[in-house]
Amino acid sequence: MLFSKNIIYGLVDPRTRMIRYIGQTTKAQQRAADHRYAAKHGSTHRDRWVKQLLDAGLQFEMVELDSCESTDDLDSAEIWWIAYGKALGWPLTNITSGGGTSFYVMPEESRRKISEKAIARGPRPQSDEERARRSEMWKGKRYALGFKHSDAAKAAIAAGQRGRKQSSATRNKIADSKQGLKPPAQPNFHFNLLGED
Repeated sequence: MLFSKNIIYGLVDPRTRMIRYIGQTTKAQQRAADHRYAAKHGSTHRDRWVKQLLDAGLQFEMVELDSCESTDDLDSAEIWWIAYGKALGWPLTNITSGGGTSFYVMPEESRRKISEKAIARGPRPQSDEERARRSEMWKGKRYALGFKHSDAAKAAIAAGQRGRKQSSATRNKIADSKQGLKPPAQPNFHFNLLGED
């Protein structure tokens, strides 16, 4: 099937003929291949759905829902189509509202259920083997807590910083952070130039 350049597409379940995922792309054939690859290696709701199809010897169908003049219009079109599909009750596997969003805001009800289960379960007991494994894993990874650089590492860091100038913005930030601070007190040295006690 030939697709337009900038499209909003739907992935159709061949068993129910319902659209299960809505996305955007400028390369439809490559995007379809990406979904099949992700199904083998990913863990999203969409990935599990596609894997279920592939395991059953089935393939999703990609359909063009909309095309856009430019890539600038893809985000808003994708958001509209996902909202439209959800309003019609399509069983979409999209976890975001679309439009290039890469984060998922968990519904309050889901957060409450997870919290209640965690509280009821209590802290997970750790076996001696697990404690030993974690202890070994964190050895030497104390970051700034007592970590000491070797002399060679110190020399390499110094060489990398030598001659490097701070930008005026950085110098201004440092100066602003020191506003209102008192200068260090002058040491009260008493010089005995005559050798008297």
